[in-house]
Amino acid sequence: MDPSLPLVAALLATAPAAAADPPVSEEGTVEADRVRAARQAVVDEIVSLGYDRARARDGRTVFVQDAGWKGKVVLYDDGRLATRRRAPRLREPPPLPGTNVPTWMLCAVVPTYCIDAGSVTVSDRRWKQVEDRVARATAAPLGALGDRLADAALQGTLDALPARLDALWAEGRPLEGERPLPTFRARRAALYAFWDTRTETAWGAQVRDIVGSFVRAEVQASDHPFPGWEQEQLDAARRSAAPFPWTPPDAP
Repeated sequence: MDPSLPLVAALLATAPAAAADPPVSEEGTVEADRVRAARQAVVDEIVSLGYDRARARDGRTVFVQDAGWKGKVVLYDDGRLATRRRAPRLREPPPLPGTNVPTWMLCAVVPTYCIDAGSVTVSDRRWKQVEDRVARATAAPLGALGDRLADAALQGTLDALPARLDALWAEGRPLEGERPLPTFRARRAALYAFWDTRTETAWGAQVRDIVGSFVRAEVQASDHPFPGWEQEQLDAARRSAAPFPWTPPDAP
C-alpha cells in the first residue's frame, strides 16, 4: 500500500467543500425565455417581409434583401428597430439567360450590371413607404418585446434587492444616491423612503413586499429597530396608500 494514500485521504476529508454554483432565479429564467420568444416574433415579422438575417454583432442584428432599394432592417438588443437605406455595392449577377458568358465579362461590357445601386437613389416618398411597411408589420411584436425587456430588467432588480438591503443596513450603502449612511437612524429613514416611493403597480408591490419582509426580519429584530416616535413621524408624511409593515420588536 502506498504510504501516501492515508495522508491524501485525510487531506480530502478536511478540505473545504467546493463552492456551490449561485442559485438561478426561476423567475429570471422565465423572463429570459419570454424575451427570447418576443424577440423571435419580431424576427419572424421581418423575415416575412422578405428580409434575411445577414449578420449579428455589436448588439444588433442586420436583415437585408436581395433588392437593395428596400434597404436594411436593424434590430438592436435593447429592443429598438430601424429601417435604413443601403449604399451601392458590387454584386456578382448570374450569366445572361441562355449564354455561358462569364460574369466578369458582363461587368466589363456593362459595369452597372455588377453594381447594386442600393436605396440611396430611391425617392423620399418611395422610401417612406418602405419604412411604413416595416413599422406596421413589426409594431405589435416590437411593443411586446419592449414589455418583456422591461419585465426582465425589473426582475433583475428584484433579485438583487435583498443583497442591497443587507448592504444598506449593515454597511450604510445607499439604495439611491451616493452618500453613505453612517447612522442607523439614517438607514431606517432610507428604507422607509425607498419603500414609500415605489410606484403603485404590481412591480412596485413586489418591491414593497421585499422591503417589508426585510424590515420585519432584520431591522425590527435588531438592536436598532424603528422606535415608536419615529414610526409616527414617518407615517405622518407617508405618500403610499398602504401602511408601512411595522412589526413591534417584541412581536412573535
